[in-house]
Amino acid sequence: SQKPIVATPYAFRAFEDYLNYPNIYIAKSSQEFRRHIATALGETPKKLSEPQMRNIEKVTWGYSLAAAIKGVKNL
Repeated sequence: SQKPIVATPYAFRAFEDYLNYPNIYIAKSSQEFRRHIATALGETPKKLSEPQMRNIEKVTWGYSLAAAIKGVKNL
């Protein structure tokens, strides 16, 4: 969706490939988290490149839970 994401390094584990994408803010302290929230809310989100747009789908809930949803439907 190209909306800003503010997260901790722990929350972003397994998503390290996306750390350098636009609109991603990683905070290592509560002060940094607050600062990133203010930044994210105060600026227009940057556009993603076409390859980034294709890859970003992999971090959506729908993609992440697809196997679980399929498994539940097969019960």
